[in-house]
Order: sequence, then C-alpha cells, then structure tokens
Amino acid sequence: MDPDVMNPVPTVEIKVNWQGAIGTLVVPYSARIIEVKLLISQTLTFPVTADGPDLSWPGIVVPIAADRQELSWEGLVLEDQLTVQSYNIPANATILVFNKIKVGISIVANNLYCEVFVYHGTTVGELKAKIHADYGVDVAHKVVRKENRNLDDRATLWSARVVEGTVLLLLG
Repeated sequence: MDPDVMNPVPTVEIKVNWQGAIGTLVVPYSARIIEVKLLISQTLTFPVTADGPDLSWPGIVVPIAADRQELSWEGLVLEDQLTVQSYNIPANATILVFNKIKVGISIVANNLYCEVFVYHGTTVGELKAKIHADYGVDVAHKVVRKENRNLDDRATLWSARVVEGTVLLLLG
C-alpha cells in the first residue's frame, strides 16, 4: 500500500483576498508563507483594470508575483520563513494580499525625485513617513497630490488609485 495514502499531508483551505477579489487555495499546513506566495502567484489570477480589481468581468487577468506580495492575516504581517501552522491559520481563514508597487515622488520644495517600493495597502501617511525615513525630507504640514487632488493621509494607496508607475507630488 502506498504510504502517502495512509499518511496524507494535512492541508487547509484558505481564502485569498486581494482588494475585494476572492480566490480559494488549498495549502499544506506545513507550507512556509513564501510557498503560499508562490502558490498564489502560480495558481490564482484576479480580473483587473488599470484602476485595480474589476469584480465585474471582463478584465485582464494578472497573477501577482511572489516577490511583490505581502500577506496579512488578522492584522499580522506574515513572515516568509514561518509556516501556516506556526500562525495556526484555520480552515476558511481569509488572508489579505497586498502587492508591492513602485511609485515616483516628486518633492517640489527640495527639487528631488525619488522612486519607492510600497504596498497598495500602505496609507498616504505611511508613504510620507517612508519618504522622511529614507530621504530625510521634512513631511510635516505637506500634502501628497495626485492629478490635482490632495490625498488624505489615512487613505490607502489602492483606494486613491495609485498603481505601479504613478508619480505623486509632495507639496507644502
């Protein structure tokens, strides 16, 4: 008798949520998070438009590359080297996927242009904090603007329709 039949690898079915688009994935309970990211990139696709997910088909179906993902479950950012089991993720749990994008920032007061990698789930305030930490730019009392519209510091980049390659202005 085949030993794999007698001792099957325990698996768990999880839901994967990317900006409201839901997919289902069956993963070994012992899978490391990086392996879950690879499965997401290889097996799940989401309908999208230039503005983000399009939940009313048709749209272009795009996989999310593993190196561009951040996974979160119950408010925890899941670390690549840990396993589904180490987080005790139950069946039918929903894991959120944030994808990393490259955004251009034109800092008007300093006559500086930079590019940063951030997640769609990053808030505008967190983006400003990253600019301060990475480039030493004073961001107090400054606003981020996209297409002649000031963005709220509490808004996520994806809700503000910031996508890969978007150039934002930091003004103030």
